[in-house]
Amino acid sequence: MNAGATREKGWAGRPAWMWLAAITLLGAIVRSVMLGHHALWGDEALSLIIARLPLEDLFIRPLDPSPGLYYLVQKLWLPLGEAPWIVRFPSFLFGVATIPAAFWLGKNLDGVKTGLIFAAFVAVFPDLVDYAQEARAYALLVLLEVLALAALASAFPREGSPRPRRLILAAILAIMAVYTHPTAWFVMAPAGLVALYFGWKARIMPPLAAVSLLAGGLLLVIPEIQRSIAYSQVGHFNWLQQPGAFDFLRLLSRLVIPIPIDVTTDMPGLAGWFGAQGIVALLLASQVAALAWLVLARIRVGRTEGVEAPRQLAMAMFAVLALVFPLLIYLAGIITPMVMGRTMLPFTVGIALGLALLVRRLPGKRWGIAAFVFIAAELVLFSPARSKPDWRDVVQVVDGLDPADGVIICADWNAASYLFAHREAELKDRAIFTMVGGAPMTIVGPGENVANGANGFRDRVWIGRVDPARSLQETDRFDPNALNDVAIVQYLCEPAQQALLDEWFDPARTQDVKRYSQGPDYSPTTIERFTL
Repeated sequence: MNAGATREKGWAGRPAWMWLAAITLLGAIVRSVMLGHHALWGDEALSLIIARLPLEDLFIRPLDPSPGLYYLVQKLWLPLGEAPWIVRFPSFLFGVATIPAAFWLGKNLDGVKTGLIFAAFVAVFPDLVDYAQEARAYALLVLLEVLALAALASAFPREGSPRPRRLILAAILAIMAVYTHPTAWFVMAPAGLVALYFGWKARIMPPLAAVSLLAGGLLLVIPEIQRSIAYSQVGHFNWLQQPGAFDFLRLLSRLVIPIPIDVTTDMPGLAGWFGAQGIVALLLASQVAALAWLVLARIRVGRTEGVEAPRQLAMAMFAVLALVFPLLIYLAGIITPMVMGRTMLPFTVGIALGLALLVRRLPGKRWGIAAFVFIAAELVLFSPARSKPDWRDVVQVVDGLDPADGVIICADWNAASYLFAHREAELKDRAIFTMVGGAPMTIVGPGENVANGANGFRDRVWIGRVDPARSLQETDRFDPNALNDVAIVQYLCEPAQQALLDEWFDPARTQDVKRYSQGPDYSPTTIERFTL
């Protein structure tokens, strides 16, 4: 970031760096709230399991949708502990760092004040706050994407000569983003086309140098291309369904206006008048109108005295994040579904950038203040209420039962959540089992220390689940006939696995202990006890 930029004036005669520091502090405060309040949920627990794998597995083998860069960070972080706030702290740091990165991008595109407005929106957008409190790759992904776009924009300064070396920095950051999450392709590839177009216009480097840069970048990402293709071929994305066009638009709408209601039940009058889809369509229309206003500002604002029109590069970056990215990820979903709220975070960044460009061109400060208050209100009303799934109550119930032969968790990926919740509670050692397909697998064997269970999950369950070629030894399997007193926890247990449990453990000898209509991962969960 150019030090001279932060010395430029913000508002009220204060230098920009003071405003940026205040905005970053605000973003850090809201991201720290409840950082360690909830136990690690399924995906977070699996992150800690995967981080224990060798580097070759992380970056080469198709073990997870996300490639290895974030897991490398977690691997380096593991010695510091496994308390939820410690595990989530890297994501917290990445989320906070995204705020000055957004300033750098906005400043390079449209000036210091646009950078400050953009940073303020990024500081309080609910989903960006939410995923800075989760031990997954998304906060790192957003940071790297924003930094790559900022470096690209800085190669074409608003004043002065082009800076071709910044394109090399942008390429390095883009490669890092690709090694963080597969959806980075849908931001970095169109951004690369933008760089080629503006580089050609500015004659920023000789054609041979540009071709060499592209070829070098492609060579560096070949291992990730091979890993992604292998992962899609083994079918591990099968659990995710591609949404229809309307559901996809509704998802985008709720990223901007996260209204946690079902319009058919919570708003029956409006639903009867407009129809459920009509209400969501009205929300979408309001957002489309706001974006159309931005385009109108692009055309007319040049005629407004004292206000410059946004640069073409700014509009191109906005289009990449808010328009091209969601279109590409939706089209790619026809082959391999990837559309979820968390994979659409770059769209949220694009909306924040569009709002910053728009607010900068509206007369007076009241519009900017109103937009910031609106987004901050969303954060206050909705984000803290979106608590993470919590397995601690299940662990306490099972501990109260004190089954002599241990506990069986179905399905297997939820066993990681149970394992870390058990370890956090520092309860007595207990055998923990799960099922990989139809195979009854041991995580923590009888007499083993639960504190070492993460390594057991890695060696006995995870590798065998994602890589059948590395078959597990029969000694890693438990004998259902040898278990006379076990607790059975079922959440998203597949029908075939449920049938096996009924075959192994006579339902007539199985007692319902507790049922959760919305269990630790928001779906029905049951705790049963089998005694012989």
